[in-house]
Amino acid sequence: IMQDLAEMQPLSEVLAQLDRPVVLAEERHKAVTDVAASVADILHGLHGYDRRPSLIDHQLDVVYLAPMALALERLAQPLAFPELQAWLDTPPVVNGRDYQPLEHYLHAIRRERARLEPRTLGYLHGDCHSRNIMLTRDLGEARFVDIETLATAQDYVVDYGLLLEDVAIYQSLPYAAERGRVSWDEIAAGPADSEPDAPQDWLTYPAFPRSEAVVGFQQELLRHMQQFAQELDDANWQPRLWLATARGLLLLASRQLSSPSMSTTQNSTN
Repeated sequence: IMQDLAEMQPLSEVLAQLDRPVVLAEERHKAVTDVAASVADILHGLHGYDRRPSLIDHQLDVVYLAPMALALERLAQPLAFPELQAWLDTPPVVNGRDYQPLEHYLHAIRRERARLEPRTLGYLHGDCHSRNIMLTRDLGEARFVDIETLATAQDYVVDYGLLLEDVAIYQSLPYAAERGRVSWDEIAAGPADSEPDAPQDWLTYPAFPRSEAVVGFQQELLRHMQQFAQELDDANWQPRLWLATARGLLLLASRQLSSPSMSTTQNSTN
């Protein structure tokens, strides 16, 4: 009920307020600890409900690889970012570091299938970003909003991957002239040679602005996540968290194709 949210704030706003210069380090640490505990409480409540063993042996593809492949296919369309196809098929260079083509990493992931398959499945929020979690003023209670994405028979790690990607990366991506973010002028891509039609195979971008509140929140939330994983006897939650973060980023990027600001974004990247 919307009246219940009148005195609450989104997690994104809470973390932004805690990063203000006037907030003392000790005060910030206590508040971040309280925030992470409240968020972990609702996540554990949702993820711990009605968990069941996985009955099929290809959940890695269903939960992770297939959604990521669909997002990449969408992103590489002719009217989206066709330059991306070259980065998928050839070894790209990112911030001066050489990487293998995408297929190399997919093979490496599939070789670890037995370790990466989630053993149990349960409920998932499905769009667990920092604007969909509301906190009371005393930071002692959190609530989910926009729960039409709620799903069953899913890996709980997906919610954590999206949330951590959101607070650590999405909140630092270029957005108009908003302060505290990377700007479009700091991001560059280009071909290996001077040929105008050569495929773009390198990308350079700066480090994201450091947020003490976000770093502290990540550390505390990961500690709570580890405790929950131990309760489930889930020894391989960490590598799945990397997959969940990549999944969240790719789905985020593909969703931007239908957003009203898409044409502005494309003009900026061009």
